[in-house]
Amino acid sequence: MSEIEKKDINDYLTEEERKKLQASLHHVLVWVGVKEPEELQIDGNDLLSEMEKFHQTEKDLPPEIHVGQGRVDLHHLIWRLISELERFWTSRIS
Repeated sequence: MSEIEKKDINDYLTEEERKKLQASLHHVLVWVGVKEPEELQIDGNDLLSEMEKFHQTEKDLPPEIHVGQGRVDLHHLIWRLISELERFWTSRIS
């Protein structure tokens, strides 16, 4: 029997370490398998304020962000970014 087989599972992590690991894993995996919302409502004034901090205009934003309506087409934004990433890696591999 090897040295590893002889150890009890509790010898590897303390209860505190186990809880921290479990919380970290939950934080990372909480959205796996969950359908993202189609839209996200945001305060247009808050968005404009953030844009001013970075010297951006509405022309700098992706088409899925509608400042005047206080709405983000989140589903479309996510899938467009995924598609662009796939096209990028496909072109690099070819």
